[in-house]
Amino acid sequence: MTNFQRSKMIEATQRLNPADPFLERRIADEDRPYRFVASGMYELPFGKGKALASGANGFVDAVIGGWQLNVIYTNQAGPPVEWGNVIYNGGDLNWNAHPENMGSLIAFDRTRFNTVAAQQLDLNRRTFQRRFSSYRADTINNVDLSVLKNFKLFERVTAQLRGEAFNLMNRVSFNGPDLGPTSANFGRITGQANLNRAVQLALRFKW
Repeated sequence: MTNFQRSKMIEATQRLNPADPFLERRIADEDRPYRFVASGMYELPFGKGKALASGANGFVDAVIGGWQLNVIYTNQAGPPVEWGNVIYNGGDLNWNAHPENMGSLIAFDRTRFNTVAAQQLDLNRRTFQRRFSSYRADTINNVDLSVLKNFKLFERVTAQLRGEAFNLMNRVSFNGPDLGPTSANFGRITGQANLNRAVQLALRFKW
């Protein structure tokens, strides 16, 4: 099963400046331009009633039969970041929400902004928007996998042993960078948005 979603969410809920006659039309915080999800299930063709070893005895069937693989892949755009009342000097930010250099998680060119605390604006008419569609936090790029083994215990009772791995590839998805121009971490990514790889085992009974 696959699903692809393409969308754009716009909101007008606040004024950019208190005295503005109109609301600011901007990308909504919930906007995700695309989302792709693919999932699949595969029952291994071994054991009674299957294409291979269908005549296996009870012991052999208990070992090779009843296996099932499930996988879910998700790829989704990250949320737009929100800018404060910054002083932008112009130029390309070289935005990179997923830096490969883990020792220096800088998401953009900080020299494009005025970061001097004494020169920050207080009473001004703002023109720099709060959100832009092209400046977003890291994407979701995730694989979940499960391996199931079904055992027939009695006529109406089945046991299922489940081995599940979440974020199988252990890929980090970062939070957005610090956008406070006077912060020591301005432009730096300081947090992780997802969880590390997690593996769990479970036993389930169905009747």
